[in-house]
Amino acid sequence: MVFTNSSRVVSAEVAEQPRPSLIYFKPLELSAAGFEPCRAIHGIPLFKDIPIVILALLEGVLNTKGDSCNFRDCGIADFLKLTFHPDELIKKTEEVLGKMRPFS
Repeated sequence: MVFTNSSRVVSAEVAEQPRPSLIYFKPLELSAAGFEPCRAIHGIPLFKDIPIVILALLEGVLNTKGDSCNFRDCGIADFLKLTFHPDELIKKTEEVLGKMRPFS
């Protein structure tokens, strides 16, 4: 199942209805501020262990050292370059979820 949300407000209520196994996120801007929603999602205890995949081309854009949102600290597990083919999305989902242990 796929659920979308275009809200800029991140809260437990937004994702509480369906408990996601994986979150794809397209930042509004490629900066530390653009990744703050990831930090907010990762800060909600219910979503702390849910991986986030960023939808963006980040090559040469961000430095993981010194930014306020270190990728791991924000729950970011991987990246998928925009303009992807549906098969790439499926493959990335399988890769990221395959690395996880199933929820009990």
